[in-house]
Amino acid sequence: MNDATLERLRTIVKDKAAEMGWKPDDVLALAASAFANGNPILDTNKLKPFQQYEAQTGKRAEDAIHEALDEYADCCLPVLVEELAAQTKLA
Repeated sequence: MNDATLERLRTIVKDKAAEMGWKPDDVLALAASAFANGNPILDTNKLKPFQQYEAQTGKRAEDAIHEALDEYADCCLPVLVEELAAQTKLA
C-alpha cells in the first residue's frame, strides 16, 4: 500500500470519527470488526431511513437491513447476474 492510499485511509477514519463523535481508534475497531464479520459500515444517510423505521415500528434497524438484503439477494441479484452473463456472451 502506498503513502497516498494510507493518507486517504487516515482521512476517511478521521472524518468518520468526527461524524460519529467517536475516537478514531474506536472507528477503526468497529471497521475491523465489521469487515471480519462481512458487514460493511453503512453511510449515515443510508442508515437513517432504517433508524426512522425502527423508531416508528419498534423493529430493529439491523433486522430490517438484513431483510432488505435478503430480498435484494433473492429478487434483484439473480436478474443482474443473468444480464451480466448475457452481456458477456455478446462481447
